[in-house]
Amino acid sequence: FVKQREYEGIQTSASGSFSFINNSNGTFLELIYSTNNNIIGNCNPYNTETLWLVSDDELQGTWSACDGPGLAYKRED
Repeated sequence: FVKQREYEGIQTSASGSFSFINNSNGTFLELIYSTNNNIIGNCNPYNTETLWLVSDDELQGTWSACDGPGLAYKRED
């Protein structure tokens, strides 16, 4: 995967691999980043980010569980 963000005119990107996690709370997408980067939104010191698969075209970040921002991503066609 490649994650990109533009904030205040500055473009940031990071890449890595991903896996799906299924448990009693639902389906989650775990992003495993190749290197540390400030684009990673997580509650731990690792280069991972967990996103909840809300629907086929919407992901919600879990960073808000530890007072981070509530990030949501929606597929655009």
